[in-house]
Amino acid sequence: MAQAGIGSSAYGQSENWFVAPQQPAADAPPIIHDLFEPQELPPIQAPKRNKMFDPPEDPLVRIEPTVHKVTLLELQAELRSFSTSTPAMAKLPYFSDLLNSSRYTPEETPDLLKDRTVMTFDKVHGAQIEYTSADGVAYLWYPGNKIILRGQWYIRDDDVGFTNGDQRFEATAGRICYYYGPGTYNPATNRGDKPECQNAGIHEARVVDSRPGDVLGLSKASVAPFVLGGDSTTIDALLTEIKKAAKPRR
Repeated sequence: MAQAGIGSSAYGQSENWFVAPQQPAADAPPIIHDLFEPQELPPIQAPKRNKMFDPPEDPLVRIEPTVHKVTLLELQAELRSFSTSTPAMAKLPYFSDLLNSSRYTPEETPDLLKDRTVMTFDKVHGAQIEYTSADGVAYLWYPGNKIILRGQWYIRDDDVGFTNGDQRFEATAGRICYYYGPGTYNPATNRGDKPECQNAGIHEARVVDSRPGDVLGLSKASVAPFVLGGDSTTIDALLTEIKKAAKPRR
């Protein structure tokens, strides 16, 4: 590509880069340059905002929704209405948790645990079996443990809510808490010595089997019948294994 030399430019040839303007006559009136002379300008007025289309004046300012304190049944009705009008959003995993979290009131939650043997399962912990007595004592048979871990269970209020546009609906659900005392820890979270709580409906969604009463005899045992693996199982299958282990060897 050719380069422009001295005295030339890419836009054409010129001997002079700057041409001095002609000097006006001495008796000529002064020239007023409207573009450069200072002038008094009218004040700038802000344009009128269109409330429908214009964004808020400060995009960082959050518009707080109107909060409605409702019952769990009313909250469930709002969630069902939303799932009907917005089916794509209703298929997201968090929406399933919202539905589950609004299932049980604090008054209903104790009936889920009083004098029951419950098995939960997930990929992190595996199968856990626990008997919870009517007086608030918990007996946990945890995968890998050689003992039955004794603790306590109790119920707390759990505030749950759902925001749809500029409207928010809030209700009070039940929350299940477990505490197993000092020197214990949760291997999934590496936390211990503190209560761990979960919404009652979300807890129930993890339940894969349950029976009334202490069908496995966990409240009467300090040593586990055998060491649980992490695989999914059933209470009936565990009963069969316990009976086999209890038979005297010939």
